[in-house]
Amino acid sequence: MKRKMKLLVVKKFKKTGGCMSMNKFKAMRKRNVFSGVPAALVLCVATALSANVHASSYAVATNSITNFGMTFSPSTSFTGFTFSSDTAAQGNTGTGNAATMDAAASCIGCSYNNSFMAHGMVSDYSYGDAQITNNNVLLGTGSASVIGESSVSNGVGSGSGINTMVGYFSVTAPTTVNFGFDATPYLQSQITAGGLASVANINMTVTISNMLTNQTVFSWAPNGSLDAGETADAFNLNWGLGLVNTGNAVFNPGSGHFASSANLAAIGPYSLNITMNNSAFVSAVPVPAAAWLLGSGLIGLVGIARRKVS
Repeated sequence: MKRKMKLLVVKKFKKTGGCMSMNKFKAMRKRNVFSGVPAALVLCVATALSANVHASSYAVATNSITNFGMTFSPSTSFTGFTFSSDTAAQGNTGTGNAATMDAAASCIGCSYNNSFMAHGMVSDYSYGDAQITNNNVLLGTGSASVIGESSVSNGVGSGSGINTMVGYFSVTAPTTVNFGFDATPYLQSQITAGGLASVANINMTVTISNMLTNQTVFSWAPNGSLDAGETADAFNLNWGLGLVNTGNAVFNPGSGHFASSANLAAIGPYSLNITMNNSAFVSAVPVPAAAWLLGSGLIGLVGIARRKVS
């Protein structure tokens, strides 16, 4: 059984004007309109106007789960198992076009539906995808993938994907439930000059609740350290990677194994909830805007200098 989601927001920016052109700058310089203005400041503005650089912020968080399985001890105490829900939820798209389920790729460099690779700073877009490819956890073949990704050169953007599996089972005697799976997460946060913020978040939890008492009897959020009941916890699956300054941070540990167990003392029905939630948030201001502010200040200095000369 498979549910899938893709939301793709494309927002391209093409702006002309605003900053004075380099040709206009050179013409003004020939007329000596910059007389009295510090040479270093003039050179700074000339450099900014000639630069063809845009601010960019990019973030992505992906996670793929394979070989998810459950075993019961004693096995005779386990009765039945059914999934009531195995869905991929539509996440937040930030600014731009409305979210679209299973959207076709509409920007150069972005992948099609059910592709969980990082795309990088290819355009202005927000992207989220989630897929449950196999929910048979009793055979140890449960698998799912999720991604949240966003890239902007102006403004803000966000993307997220969510997988949720909810199932029910019963035990007729005190039982130990063993869990195991493999995970391959990838997080990246990148900012170029002028970018403001880049945050990539990853989250995965497994919970079991007693349906008679409505109490959570087991909660597992792998964090990279062996806690009570765990026999394998390769790395943290519940954290965020963020930048507020120019840079590029990457978390790419490869595949790791995770295993834990839960002791169910009470006889009766239980619910199982497996949730994966990845998201990305970015904010950027284009470098040309900064050049415009600097240029505006220079024009003011030019006026002051000319009045002093006269």
